[in-house]
Amino acid sequence: KRWTPAGGVEVVAEGFTSMGNLAVMPNGQVAVTDRGAHRAWWVGANGALLPLAGNGTTEGGGDGFPASETGLAELRGIWFPPQGGALLCAHVSSKLYWMDEAGILHLMLDGANDGSHGGDGEHWSTPGLKISEPRAVTMDHAGNIILTEHDGGYIRRILRLQL
Repeated sequence: KRWTPAGGVEVVAEGFTSMGNLAVMPNGQVAVTDRGAHRAWWVGANGALLPLAGNGTTEGGGDGFPASETGLAELRGIWFPPQGGALLCAHVSSKLYWMDEAGILHLMLDGANDGSHGGDGEHWSTPGLKISEPRAVTMDHAGNIILTEHDGGYIRRILRLQL
């Protein structure tokens, strides 16, 4: 929904199962994660939901596969870094992906959905489970990735990196 002084509240897009987060794409379009549908959508000019990532299930694909063929279990977070592509975090599977401009997923951080917390002070690319149930992802002004995790209230900062 959006509000304007002239029109009040108006529906921009509908039909989501369970919305997660939203972000503005570089082209000015709005992208929305839909936890229940295991997808990310971009909202077309007429309010149509157009697929951006996720195959609508919790299984299939993964690292090195097209985002459209990958099960993104309860996709919650999305962000569009200035370098291009998109950062996506799947809540239930506890994964942070970078989707390149060709739509291919690259696993950045892996984790477990058990509330565990590890990897503090380690380089993000070192092996091991590092996150649990990510909720949202963004970047700060210095180019660090900021990730929020599960009900424990953790906020993670991944130092500036090249995608």
